[in-house]
Amino acid sequence: MYEQQQHRVIGAGASAWCARQTSGERSGRGRAQHRWHNHAGSSGDHIMTIFNTGHIRNRFRTGASLLPMLLLLPAAAHAADASANADEASDAGAGEIVVTAQRREQSTMDVGINVTAISEERLKVERVERIGELKQLTSNVEVREIRPGGGQPVITIRGVGMNDFTVASNPSTSVYFDGVYSPNIGTISQQFFDVQSVEILKGPQSTLYGRNATAGAVTVSSAQPTDTLSGYLTGGLGNYRAFEGEGAISGPIGKGLTARISVRTRQMYDGWINNLYPGGHDIGQIHQVAVRAQLKWEATDSLTLRGIFGYQHEDDEPGAFTAFGRHVPGGAPGATTPFCPVSLANQIDFGNTCASLFGALRTSTDVHTISENDPWTVKGKAYTGTLIATWRGDGFAVTSTTGYLHWQENYIKSDALPITEQTAILDQRTWQWSQDLQIASTGTRPLEWMGGVYLSTANTNNPTYTIAPIQNGNFIGTNSADTRTAQAYAQLDWNVTPTLQLTAGARYIHEFNSKIGGTWKDVNKNGVVDVGDVNQAFMDGSIKQDAVSWKVGVNYKPSRDTLIYGSITHGFKSGGFIAPAVATNSSQLLPYKGEHLYAFEIGWKQNLWDNLVSLTTSLFYYKYNDMQTNQQQLVGNLLVNRFANLSDAHIKGVDFELAVRPVRGMELRFDGGLIDSWVGAFTSGGVNFPAGNRFANAPTFTGSASARYRWAVTDDLDMSLSGSVHRQSSVFTNTENTPIYRIDSDATLVNAQLQLIMPETGWTASLWAKNLTNDEYTNSTFQNGSAVNTVYNMPRTYGLSFTKKF
Repeated sequence: MYEQQQHRVIGAGASAWCARQTSGERSGRGRAQHRWHNHAGSSGDHIMTIFNTGHIRNRFRTGASLLPMLLLLPAAAHAADASANADEASDAGAGEIVVTAQRREQSTMDVGINVTAISEERLKVERVERIGELKQLTSNVEVREIRPGGGQPVITIRGVGMNDFTVASNPSTSVYFDGVYSPNIGTISQQFFDVQSVEILKGPQSTLYGRNATAGAVTVSSAQPTDTLSGYLTGGLGNYRAFEGEGAISGPIGKGLTARISVRTRQMYDGWINNLYPGGHDIGQIHQVAVRAQLKWEATDSLTLRGIFGYQHEDDEPGAFTAFGRHVPGGAPGATTPFCPVSLANQIDFGNTCASLFGALRTSTDVHTISENDPWTVKGKAYTGTLIATWRGDGFAVTSTTGYLHWQENYIKSDALPITEQTAILDQRTWQWSQDLQIASTGTRPLEWMGGVYLSTANTNNPTYTIAPIQNGNFIGTNSADTRTAQAYAQLDWNVTPTLQLTAGARYIHEFNSKIGGTWKDVNKNGVVDVGDVNQAFMDGSIKQDAVSWKVGVNYKPSRDTLIYGSITHGFKSGGFIAPAVATNSSQLLPYKGEHLYAFEIGWKQNLWDNLVSLTTSLFYYKYNDMQTNQQQLVGNLLVNRFANLSDAHIKGVDFELAVRPVRGMELRFDGGLIDSWVGAFTSGGVNFPAGNRFANAPTFTGSASARYRWAVTDDLDMSLSGSVHRQSSVFTNTENTPIYRIDSDATLVNAQLQLIMPETGWTASLWAKNLTNDEYTNSTFQNGSAVNTVYNMPRTYGLSFTKKF
């Protein structure tokens, strides 16, 4: 006899369901009889508590200790009792989900924020493997990745983001892994594995999530250790000779002490970019490994400690740019050839009539076919350590989150040409220590409160060596940037009546940024700065910043299934320094100011017919002061790129999310977003741009739809069919809105998966495909030397995987 409890979260405004089942409850065709598990103690209340937005937990009451099993994971999976199954047949209606968007556990129907909560189950069904793929699951979220095949993602939410891909720049979206802030686009390029949940918070979140959250916040929570033995193993094969493996084992190892070990590997031995260079090979190999180990100690009834250690390693040829020439054919090394007519019109030469400066000419119209003599390679590793301590007092709780991060990446960033014109060798490193101490009220009371302090110090060091024959030399770039910040925050929620709540919060931010570094022309071509080398740009400076972000809001809840909310928020994103690989003038390295965003939002959340239908929609208007953007500056007769602040900009839009469960086992989701962005008049590169340009990376429309249906085939076999589609409108990747930086909306991304599930044995077989229709679309575009480099998506990938749960 055993008892099993499951939790499933569908998404924001959607529902979770909870099924309790015993072997004596099987009836009919062996299907489970489901009953609501009521945490609130009332038969009419279906709200259930799911730590960190909900997750799937298969728990089996067994006295086995985890410690002797750690080295016997395959044997444990093979020997798992056949009765240990996961009957996931969905009920039509469901209870509400609980999120931690406001850093405390609350029903999503009590949170006046547009938040998309994504469960472990949905992440796996959609095969989300990194943060760059989250945009497929919600509206008004855009992610641009500079690395072919995925990596270094720039997140834009509701049109708010940054149009820069250097690790020295501050992102506009705060990303947290297990409660620890990740400081740049390099450190957030982590693999998703054994993830319990993801939350995407839309709109400024500076009060509770600190600086650099003007766009919103993304929180990623790992699956926690369990008090009973459980785990899973997954293995699969795919095209391009791909292999993936993932597993976890969790359980008790002593009195009050539990542990969890999770591993993942992703290997792709064949490249997905055809390389026509004589003697070359196809590009796109992937070799990645990740490990996470956790210990959780219930020291007393009041004190809980949780330690998390993570390690990730990669040794990849992630892909290649597709280089489109800009010059009249016939050039040669050392020659100066004029721009071709297509380039003079600021267009990309898709017809292959233009060449690079040294005469390289594309010979194929296939965007995944190139000729490159020196493929892009990446070697990287990351270490993370987190200690979370929670002490529960009488009516309050104190939580301390201490985090350490070390990230390093060495890579050769090539020009995607058969002859070297400009290639950069980079050694990027970031380390960070952070401490958050929070005290918050617990339980329901007329006045709920929260306050805390946050401290962090970080360094980013990214020396570069650029081999640039088109610039008649090699260049040494040095950059070391330090950031120290101290912050204090508080928020009050006043329950004026049972249906009306008022919210007020504020955060004080003090930050110190410093930078030392510059660019030298390596006259001696020996890779070190010495006598005879010429300094082109240098900066040794610092800035101090003080700001207060704040929020006021109102929640009106006329019934348990309806929430109407409104808020006014002031968000702050700190200023800083950029770090180009090659700086041609010291003015490029001058600091840029912090930006301020004032956000006005109203929203409506509604559950209908016992949660058969869930709706979330919101309207918003943002007003910018000193918006940060990457643009060109005319220095003498030379154009240089640098960060600048624009005085006037605003954006308005709407979010829409709908989940429908028409029959048991089926869920349909529809997500849509519209935004209208406007930039005031500004000057870039000596050119005056009139008011009316669009924000960078801000598509007017984003939309997605997904469906999943699971049904019983026999007493011992279920089948699940799922699919999703995502599409968005055209977008510019620069504020100047030049045609060469326009990405058209000419692709629709379709994913699908078919699963055979054997609940009694815990086995699942999955046949999956990503980019099923093999559409091509542009991920990012930028000018690099004498060519326009474009990053395209991966072609269709597919495979077969098997999972064993125990």
